[in-house]
Amino acid sequence: MKKILYLFILFDFTVPNNIVAQTNKNDIIYGSFSAGVGLFLYKSMPGQMQVTFPYTITDQNGNKTNNIFTSKSINMINNQQIPAGFVNMEFGYPKYFIDLKYFLAQYYNGYSVGCGLNFYLNLLNESNEGKFYEKGILFRPSINFASNKYVGAYDNSNDFGDIDNKNKTINLLGYTSDSTYTYVTGKWPFHTINTATVNDLDITFVQRDFFITPNISLCSNPYRHYFHWELDIAYNLLIGEKSGLELLQNGDNQLESSNIVRLNSGKYFTTFNNNTITSTPLKLNKIFIGLTVGVNISSMLDSKQHHHRPIN
Repeated sequence: MKKILYLFILFDFTVPNNIVAQTNKNDIIYGSFSAGVGLFLYKSMPGQMQVTFPYTITDQNGNKTNNIFTSKSINMINNQQIPAGFVNMEFGYPKYFIDLKYFLAQYYNGYSVGCGLNFYLNLLNESNEGKFYEKGILFRPSINFASNKYVGAYDNSNDFGDIDNKNKTINLLGYTSDSTYTYVTGKWPFHTINTATVNDLDITFVQRDFFITPNISLCSNPYRHYFHWELDIAYNLLIGEKSGLELLQNGDNQLESSNIVRLNSGKYFTTFNNNTITSTPLKLNKIFIGLTVGVNISSMLDSKQHHHRPIN
C-alpha cells in the first residue's frame, strides 16, 4: 500500500467560552485558527500525457480551415516531496468539534470539512479523574469530506499548449472561442462592461478529486496546556473524480459553459506513456500521517480557574 507522509507545524489558538452556564460543561464552546506549512511525501508518478483533437478556424473573411491539435507531453507528479501551506478553523465543545481546512500545495489546492468527538484520556495518572479539563491527552476520531483540484506545478506542468486565437474564431470539442469576450468591472449599478481581445486559447489539464477521510488523532488538552501538539493518521477514500481539459482564453477566461471537457467524453484522444486512457492516471487516495505543534490560548489555562473552579 502506497503511503503519504506529511509533517507540518501549525500555530493553534484555542479560546473556549462558557456561553450559557458555568455549571454545564457542554456549554463551553471553543474556536481555533491555525496556519502553517507542511511537506507531503508521495511515491512519484512519472509519466507523459498527451492529447490530440480536431478543430476548425474561421478567419475574419469567413474562410474555414480544418486542423489537428497535438499537444506537448506533460509530466504528472514527479516529486516525492511536495510542500504545502494550511489554514484551519475549528469550533467545538468539550465532547465534539467541527473544522474547516484550506490547503495550497505545489501541484494542487483544496479544502476539507469534518466533525469528530473529543475523548479525554487519563494516560498520565492525572488527578481529578472526573473533570475533563484536568485530563492531559485527547483521543479524537473524526470523519471529513475533502476535495482537491490538481492544477499542475509552477512550471506549468498541466499546460498542453495553446492555439492562436487572434482575429479568429475557433470551434473545438463542441465549444466556440470567439476573437473577443466581454467582462464586467465594478458593482451594479455603477459597473462597466469591457471587451477584451483574445490572443491565445490555452489547453490545460485539471482534475478534481472528492474524498471521504476517516481520521484519528491524539492531542494535548486545549483546556489544560498552553503547548499544543497533535498526531493525525487518516486515509483518503476516493469517492469521485472529475478530470479533463480546461479551455482558457488568454490564460484566465474560461469559455462559457465549457467547464471541464472530461477524459471519457470521446471528444479527444488521450495517451499516457503512449497507452490510450479514458480516466486519469493520477490517484491520490492514500494514507497520511500528520504532526502538529503550536500554542493554546484559553481562559481555563489560568491556574486559579483551572484547578479551583469546578465544572460538573
